[in-house]
Amino acid sequence: MSEKAKQRVQVQVPSRLAGQGITGADYAAAKKAGEKWCKVCGAFLPRALFRNTQAYCEEHYTIHHRGETLKKYGLTPEAFASLLAEQNHRCAICAVQDSGERNWNVDHEHTTGAVRGLLCRGCNVPLHKLERDLTWAAKAIAYLTQGSRLAA
Repeated sequence: MSEKAKQRVQVQVPSRLAGQGITGADYAAAKKAGEKWCKVCGAFLPRALFRNTQAYCEEHYTIHHRGETLKKYGLTPEAFASLLAEQNHRCAICAVQDSGERNWNVDHEHTTGAVRGLLCRGCNVPLHKLERDLTWAAKAIAYLTQGSRLAA
C-alpha cells in the first residue's frame, strides 16, 4: 500500500474509547497486539482475559455480572453476603464450599420470583429441569437403573 493510501485509511477509534483519549495509533497497536479495552480497568489487556465479546475483563465481568444478577432478584450485595453466610458459604443442595471464585446461581421460585437460596451450577441446572417437569426425576432414575444397552 502506498504512503498516500495509508494516509487516507485512518483507524477509527470506537466512540466508547474516543472520550478516553485513545488515539487511532494506540487502538491499532493494541488490536494488533491482541489486546482489548476493559471498561472498568480503563486499559488495554490481553484478549485471553475476556469472555467472548464482553466489554469487561474476567475479574470485572464477574463483579458486573453478579451486580446485574442481584439487581434482577432485588438483592443488595449485603443481602447476598448474608444469604451466603447463612448457607455457610456452601451450595444449598450439595453443600459444595465456596472457593471465593464461584458465580453462585440465585435460586428462585419461578412463579413469584421469591429467592430460595444460592446454588452451584451443577445443582441449579437439573433443579430448573425438575421444577418444569416433576416426572423428570423418576424418568432419570429409571434410565440410570436400566443398565447398559451395549455390550461391555
